Amino acid sequence: MAMSKPLDTLALAHLAAALAHEVRNPLNSIAIHADLLASRLRKAGLADPTAIERSIGSLGREVERIDRILGTYLDCVGPREFERQVLVVGDVVRAALERARPQAKEREIRLQSRITPAEARWTFDEAALCRVLDLLIENALDASSAGGTVTVRANVRGGRGTLDVTDEGEGIASEALSQVFLLGYSTREGRNGVGLTVVKQIIRGHGGSVTVQSDGPGKGATFRIELPLLAPDTSGAG
Repeated sequence: MAMSKPLDTLALAHLAAALAHEVRNPLNSIAIHADLLASRLRKAGLADPTAIERSIGSLGREVERIDRILGTYLDCVGPREFERQVLVVGDVVRAALERARPQAKEREIRLQSRITPAEARWTFDEAALCRVLDLLIENALDASSAGGTVTVRANVRGGRGTLDVTDEGEGIASEALSQVFLLGYSTREGRNGVGLTVVKQIIRGHGGSVTVQSDGPGKGATFRIELPLLAPDTSGAG
């Protein structure tokens, strides 16, 4: 019996893209019908539709979560085309912190940002930058304990943009610093070791780099992104 050859990277990328496309079609249909059902319930004038609407809302959120998971694994396979646009990076950072605020509040962790200059503009794919920030902030929250602080800093230095996500949490041992971006590597039980690989793929796709620094266990960590600034105006002036 002949053994099948393992898929090469390109074939694997095509397979992953096809899988994501096929799964997203029924997901989109579920989301559309959930919206229609919610609308029809409201029109029907039910005495107490609140519980039903909550369930439909949960259904929609789970569809969105599956879609994000698909996107995350697809990003791990290899580079893709990005739709770059000029973004006010502070707006994107603040929106990411707002998305993370419920989780941070539950864990009693403070979130803060430092953007310099305040209206700095970067050229980036907005959805990709949102994903990077969501993954890095989630990682920082997972590493933090109650009473800690997670800080996101964005700066412009010498024609390059830098974005730091810093936590005061569990830190990273020196021997693990070179492994944190490897696919499948994780020191936390229940984690799949995918998120930081996705971050690296996205940043590389934008011509940038991502590094991590930690003074060791219990000393927190900083993930730093450096990107070339392609926008003609990086300060927001004019």
